[in-house]
Amino acid sequence: MPGGSVVDHLFETASGRRAVAIEYHTRDAYPGTEETLRDQWLLDPQTYRVVGMRMLVGEKVVGGNSLVAAAVVDKAGERG
Repeated sequence: MPGGSVVDHLFETASGRRAVAIEYHTRDAYPGTEETLRDQWLLDPQTYRVVGMRMLVGEKVVGGNSLVAAAVVDKAGERG
C-alpha cells in the first residue's frame, strides 16, 4: 500500500480477531495535547482484507471500528 507501513502484527482487535495494522496517515498534534493522531487500517493476516480501522493519540486507541460480517445480496433488506 503506497505510503503505508506495518506498525502492529497479529494483535487482537476489539471484535476478537487477529489483525495486522497498517499506518497510512499521521496528523499534527491532537487538540489539547502534544501527541500526534494516527490512522491505521486493520487487515486480516491471511486474506489481507480490511477488517477495521483504529485511531490512536500517541499509543492510546481513541476510536475505530471492526467489520464483523459482509455479504453481497440481490436487493436491500436481504441477508447473506
